[in-house]
Amino acid sequence: MEETMDQFERQKQTRMAMNGRMYLLMAGIVLIFSAITSSAMYGINMFMIASEAAKGTAEYIEALETVNMSVNMARLIGGCFVLLAAAEIFIGVFSIRLSNRVDKAVFMKRISLILLAAEVLMQLFLLFMGMLNPGMLLTSIAIPLFMLWGATRLTKLAKAEPDRIYAVDTKKNKGSKPFQAQQKAPEKKSLRERAMMHVDDEKEEASAEEAQPDGGNTAAFSEAEKTLSEKAEALEQTE
Repeated sequence: MEETMDQFERQKQTRMAMNGRMYLLMAGIVLIFSAITSSAMYGINMFMIASEAAKGTAEYIEALETVNMSVNMARLIGGCFVLLAAAEIFIGVFSIRLSNRVDKAVFMKRISLILLAAEVLMQLFLLFMGMLNPGMLLTSIAIPLFMLWGATRLTKLAKAEPDRIYAVDTKKNKGSKPFQAQQKAPEKKSLRERAMMHVDDEKEEASAEEAQPDGGNTAAFSEAEKTLSEKAEALEQTE
Protein backbone atom coordinates (compact mmCIF):
# COMPACT_ATOMS: atom_id res chain seq x y z
CA MET A 1 0.00 0.00 0.00
CA GLU A 2 2.83 2.40 0.89
CA GLU A 3 4.66 1.60 -2.36
CA THR A 4 1.48 2.41 -4.31
CA MET A 5 1.14 5.76 -2.50
CA ASP A 6 4.81 6.59 -3.14
CA GLN A 7 4.43 5.76 -6.83
CA PHE A 8 1.31 7.91 -7.07
CA GLU A 9 3.12 10.80 -5.37
CA ARG A 10 6.07 10.51 -7.78
CA GLN A 11 3.71 10.55 -10.77
CA LYS A 12 1.96 13.62 -9.36
CA GLN A 13 5.26 15.45 -8.90
CA THR A 14 6.37 14.49 -12.42
CA ARG A 15 3.17 15.94 -13.91
CA MET A 16 3.59 19.06 -11.79
CA ALA A 17 7.16 19.51 -13.02
CA MET A 18 6.30 19.03 -16.69
CA ASN A 19 3.24 21.32 -16.54
CA GLY A 20 5.09 24.09 -14.70
CA ARG A 21 7.99 23.96 -17.17
CA MET A 22 5.64 24.01 -20.17
CA TYR A 23 3.59 26.96 -18.83
CA LEU A 24 6.68 29.09 -18.16
CA LEU A 25 8.25 28.21 -21.50
CA MET A 26 5.12 28.98 -23.54
CA ALA A 27 4.34 32.13 -21.56
CA GLY A 28 7.87 33.44 -22.12
CA ILE A 29 7.70 32.87 -25.88
CA VAL A 30 4.26 34.48 -26.23
CA LEU A 31 5.28 37.38 -23.98
CA ILE A 32 8.30 38.23 -26.14
CA PHE A 33 6.17 38.02 -29.30
CA SER A 34 3.47 40.23 -27.74
CA ALA A 35 6.05 42.76 -26.54
CA ILE A 36 7.50 43.19 -30.04
CA THR A 37 4.26 43.15 -32.04
CA SER A 38 1.96 44.93 -29.59
CA SER A 39 3.52 46.98 -26.77
CA ALA A 40 6.59 48.21 -28.65
CA MET A 41 4.65 49.02 -31.82
CA TYR A 42 1.96 50.82 -29.85
CA GLY A 43 4.59 52.97 -28.13
CA ILE A 44 6.39 53.74 -31.40
CA ASN A 45 3.10 54.76 -33.04
CA MET A 46 2.32 57.10 -30.15
CA PHE A 47 5.76 58.72 -30.54
CA MET A 48 5.16 59.16 -34.27
CA ILE A 49 1.73 60.73 -33.71
CA ALA A 50 3.14 63.11 -31.10
CA SER A 51 6.04 64.03 -33.37
CA GLU A 52 3.79 64.75 -36.36
CA ALA A 53 1.35 66.72 -34.18
CA ALA A 54 4.26 68.79 -32.84
CA LYS A 55 5.25 69.60 -36.44
CA GLY A 56 1.76 70.97 -37.04
CA THR A 57 0.27 68.20 -39.19
CA ALA A 58 -3.49 68.83 -39.06
CA GLU A 59 -4.46 65.16 -39.35
CA TYR A 60 -2.50 64.15 -36.26
CA ILE A 61 -3.55 67.21 -34.31
CA GLU A 62 -7.19 66.30 -34.91
CA ALA A 63 -6.49 62.70 -33.85
CA LEU A 64 -5.08 63.89 -30.52
CA GLU A 65 -7.93 66.36 -30.03
CA THR A 66 -10.43 63.54 -30.63
CA VAL A 67 -9.15 61.65 -27.56
CA ASN A 68 -8.51 64.93 -25.68
CA MET A 69 -4.75 64.32 -25.46
CA SER A 70 -1.85 66.72 -25.64
CA VAL A 71 1.44 66.12 -27.45
CA ASN A 72 3.35 65.68 -24.19
CA MET A 73 0.79 63.17 -22.94
CA ALA A 74 1.10 61.18 -26.16
CA ARG A 75 4.88 61.10 -25.74
CA LEU A 76 4.47 59.98 -22.12
CA ILE A 77 2.17 57.13 -23.13
CA GLY A 78 4.56 56.13 -25.91
CA GLY A 79 7.49 56.06 -23.50
CA CYS A 80 5.52 53.96 -21.01
CA PHE A 81 4.69 51.41 -23.70
CA VAL A 82 8.30 51.21 -24.88
CA LEU A 83 9.50 50.65 -21.32
CA LEU A 84 6.79 48.05 -20.80
CA ALA A 85 7.86 46.26 -23.98
CA ALA A 86 11.48 46.19 -22.79
CA ALA A 87 10.38 44.77 -19.43
CA GLU A 88 8.22 42.15 -21.15
CA ILE A 89 11.13 41.02 -23.34
CA PHE A 90 13.44 40.86 -20.32
CA ILE A 91 10.93 38.84 -18.27
CA GLY A 92 10.12 36.61 -21.25
CA VAL A 93 13.80 35.71 -21.67
CA PHE A 94 14.03 34.93 -17.95
CA SER A 95 10.90 32.78 -18.15
CA ILE A 96 12.38 30.72 -20.99
CA ARG A 97 15.82 30.35 -19.39
CA LEU A 98 14.48 29.45 -15.93
CA SER A 99 11.48 27.38 -17.05
CA ASN A 100 13.28 24.16 -16.03
CA ARG A 101 14.72 25.45 -12.75
CA VAL A 102 12.77 24.40 -9.67
CA ASP A 103 15.19 26.26 -7.37
CA LYS A 104 14.31 29.55 -9.15
CA ALA A 105 10.53 29.05 -8.94
CA VAL A 106 10.02 31.60 -6.13
CA PHE A 107 11.97 34.21 -8.11
CA MET A 108 9.84 33.60 -11.20
CA LYS A 109 6.66 33.80 -9.14
CA ARG A 110 7.65 37.24 -7.84
CA ILE A 111 8.53 38.45 -11.35
CA SER A 112 5.16 37.20 -12.63
CA LEU A 113 3.32 39.13 -9.91
CA ILE A 114 5.30 42.31 -10.70
CA LEU A 115 4.50 41.94 -14.41
CA LEU A 116 0.81 41.35 -13.69
CA ALA A 117 0.64 44.46 -11.50
CA ALA A 118 2.38 46.57 -14.18
CA GLU A 119 0.01 45.32 -16.89
CA VAL A 120 -3.06 46.02 -14.75
CA LEU A 121 -1.88 49.57 -13.98
CA MET A 122 -1.20 50.21 -17.67
CA GLN A 123 -4.64 49.01 -18.70
CA LEU A 124 -6.30 51.13 -16.00
CA PHE A 125 -4.41 54.15 -17.31
CA LEU A 126 -5.60 53.42 -20.86
CA LEU A 127 -9.16 53.01 -19.59
CA PHE A 128 -8.94 56.39 -17.86
CA MET A 129 -7.67 57.96 -21.09
CA GLY A 130 -10.40 56.28 -23.14
CA MET A 131 -7.90 54.27 -25.22
CA LEU A 132 -8.55 50.77 -23.87
CA ASN A 133 -8.20 47.99 -26.45
CA PRO A 134 -10.08 44.74 -25.57
CA GLY A 135 -7.58 42.57 -27.47
CA MET A 136 -4.59 44.12 -25.75
CA LEU A 137 -6.39 43.84 -22.40
CA LEU A 138 -6.86 40.09 -22.89
CA THR A 139 -3.27 39.35 -23.84
CA SER A 140 -1.70 41.67 -21.26
CA ILE A 141 -3.58 40.00 -18.39
CA ALA A 142 -3.72 36.40 -19.64
CA ILE A 143 0.02 35.97 -20.28
CA PRO A 144 1.19 36.99 -16.77
CA LEU A 145 -1.53 34.81 -15.23
CA PHE A 146 -0.35 31.88 -17.35
CA MET A 147 3.24 32.51 -16.24
CA LEU A 148 2.15 32.83 -12.61
CA TRP A 149 0.35 29.50 -12.81
CA GLY A 150 3.48 27.75 -14.09
CA ALA A 151 5.68 29.35 -11.42
CA THR A 152 3.19 28.31 -8.73
CA ARG A 153 3.37 24.69 -9.87
CA LEU A 154 7.16 24.70 -9.64
CA THR A 155 6.98 26.43 -6.25
CA LYS A 156 4.84 23.60 -4.88
CA LEU A 157 7.31 21.11 -6.30
CA ALA A 158 10.18 22.97 -4.62
CA LYS A 159 8.42 22.71 -1.26
CA ALA A 160 7.85 18.97 -1.75
CA GLU A 161 11.47 18.38 -2.87
CA PRO A 162 13.73 21.12 -1.46
CA ASP A 163 16.90 19.56 -2.92
CA ARG A 164 15.53 19.35 -6.46
CA ILE A 165 17.13 21.73 -8.98
CA TYR A 166 15.64 20.84 -12.38
CA ALA A 167 12.03 20.10 -13.23
CA VAL A 168 12.94 17.73 -16.09
CA ASP A 169 16.38 16.13 -16.48
CA THR A 170 17.69 16.73 -19.99
CA LYS A 171 21.03 16.02 -21.68
CA LYS A 172 21.97 19.68 -21.36
CA ASN A 173 21.26 19.67 -17.62
CA LYS A 174 23.23 16.50 -16.89
CA GLY A 175 26.52 18.20 -17.71
CA SER A 176 25.88 21.26 -15.55
CA LYS A 177 27.29 21.87 -12.08
CA PRO A 178 23.89 22.19 -10.33
CA PHE A 179 22.86 18.78 -11.66
CA GLN A 180 26.10 17.18 -10.44
CA ALA A 181 25.63 18.78 -7.03
CA GLN A 182 22.08 17.43 -6.94
CA GLN A 183 23.32 13.92 -7.75
CA LYS A 184 25.92 14.09 -4.97
CA ALA A 185 23.42 15.30 -2.39
CA PRO A 186 22.53 12.56 0.13
CA GLU A 187 19.09 11.09 -0.20
CA LYS A 188 16.75 11.66 2.71
CA LYS A 189 15.52 8.52 4.40
CA SER A 190 11.98 8.14 5.59
CA LEU A 191 11.22 7.45 9.27
CA ARG A 192 10.42 3.83 8.49
CA GLU A 193 13.71 3.29 6.62
CA ARG A 194 15.73 4.90 9.40
CA ALA A 195 13.99 2.73 12.02
CA MET A 196 14.75 -0.41 10.01
CA MET A 197 18.41 0.62 9.67
CA HIS A 198 18.62 1.17 13.43
CA VAL A 199 17.18 -2.30 14.10
CA ASP A 200 19.67 -3.87 11.68
CA ASP A 201 22.56 -2.11 13.44
CA GLU A 202 21.38 -3.42 16.80
CA LYS A 203 21.18 -6.96 15.40
CA GLU A 204 24.74 -6.72 14.04
CA GLU A 205 26.04 -5.49 17.40
CA ALA A 206 24.27 -8.33 19.24
CA SER A 207 25.72 -10.90 16.84
CA ALA A 208 29.22 -9.47 17.31
CA GLU A 209 28.89 -9.65 21.09
CA GLU A 210 27.74 -13.28 20.91
CA ALA A 211 30.70 -14.19 18.70
CA GLN A 212 33.24 -12.71 21.15
CA PRO A 213 34.44 -14.91 24.10
CA ASP A 214 33.40 -13.90 27.59
CA GLY A 215 35.71 -12.13 30.05
CA GLY A 216 36.83 -15.29 31.95
CA ASN A 217 37.90 -17.17 28.85
CA THR A 218 39.78 -14.13 27.59
CA ALA A 219 41.75 -13.86 30.83
CA ALA A 220 42.55 -17.61 30.75
CA PHE A 221 43.80 -17.38 27.17
CA SER A 222 46.01 -14.41 28.09
CA GLU A 223 47.56 -16.30 31.05
CA ALA A 224 48.25 -19.38 28.90
CA GLU A 225 49.92 -17.28 26.23
CA LYS A 226 52.08 -15.56 28.87
CA THR A 227 53.18 -18.91 30.39
CA LEU A 228 54.14 -20.32 27.00
CA SER A 229 56.18 -17.24 26.15
CA GLU A 230 58.05 -17.46 29.49
CA LYS A 231 58.90 -21.16 28.89
CA ALA A 232 60.16 -20.35 25.40
CA GLU A 233 62.45 -17.62 26.74
CA ALA A 234 63.80 -20.01 29.45
CA LEU A 235 64.63 -22.66 26.86
CA GLU A 236 66.44 -20.10 24.69
CA GLN A 237 68.56 -18.98 27.67
CA THR A 238 69.41 -22.61 28.58
CA GLU A 239 70.61 -23.28 25.07
